[in-house]
Formats: sequence, structure tokens, C-alpha cells
Amino acid sequence: MKERIDAESRDEYVYYRIQRALETLEEADCLADNGHFSGAVNRLYYACYYIVTALLIYHDIDASSHTGVKSMFALKFIKTGIMDIEFGKFFNEIFQLRHSNDYDDFTFCDEATYKNYRPRAEALITIIKSDIFPDFHT
Repeated sequence: MKERIDAESRDEYVYYRIQRALETLEEADCLADNGHFSGAVNRLYYACYYIVTALLIYHDIDASSHTGVKSMFALKFIKTGIMDIEFGKFFNEIFQLRHSNDYDDFTFCDEATYKNYRPRAEALITIIKSDIFPDFHT
């Protein structure tokens, strides 16, 4: 069982994860600007992963793996209606795409794929950051 952290440490960790999400979104743009779309999509996934983990940490929900993060996000925020089902579908899609892109042979992402996922990733980050964490300013 994981030891619980105090509220101040938790808030600092959540803030750190929000910052990581925003920085990783910028990394995705840099890679895409240079034609590295597979890497850019990977960074989009991780930007989303960081913001979703921030959400889980903020609500004191444990998840010890990428699959666990995806499952807890769906269970605690999508199925309960706290967040729109489209965000759950998107997070599942980008999780699968990142996994295939990283581990399956001859799977590549192109500019169209990046352009499809980029605004959706930013929307997920924005909604969690602004609606769920209104007091966190970056």
C-alpha cells in the first residue's frame, strides 16, 4: 500500500504534473514542426498522461501503470459523468496509438494523424487544468 502524502506535497506534485503536461505538449509541437510525427504523437500521449495523473493524484486515486491510469480515469471521471465521454474515448485512442506506434512494427504516424490528435490533446489538458484545477496558474 502506498503511503499518502500531505495536502501541500500533493498540491506541489499536481502542479509539477500540470507543468510536465504543458511542456510535453510543446515538445510534441517541436517534433511535428520538424516532421517527426510518430515522436510528436508519442509526446501528445504523454502530455495527456501527465494531466490525467495530475487529476488522479489531486483526487487521491492510485494508479500504478499506464493501463491503471486509463482505467481509473474512465471509472472515476468518465463513467460518473464528471468529464465528457469524448475525453474518455480520446484518451483510449491515443493510448492505443502510442502503444502501437512504440511496439508494433511498421506503424507510423503522419501529419494528418498529428493534426487530428493535437487539438484533442490540448482540449483534454485545458479542461482538466482550468475546470478541475482553477487555482493552479502556470
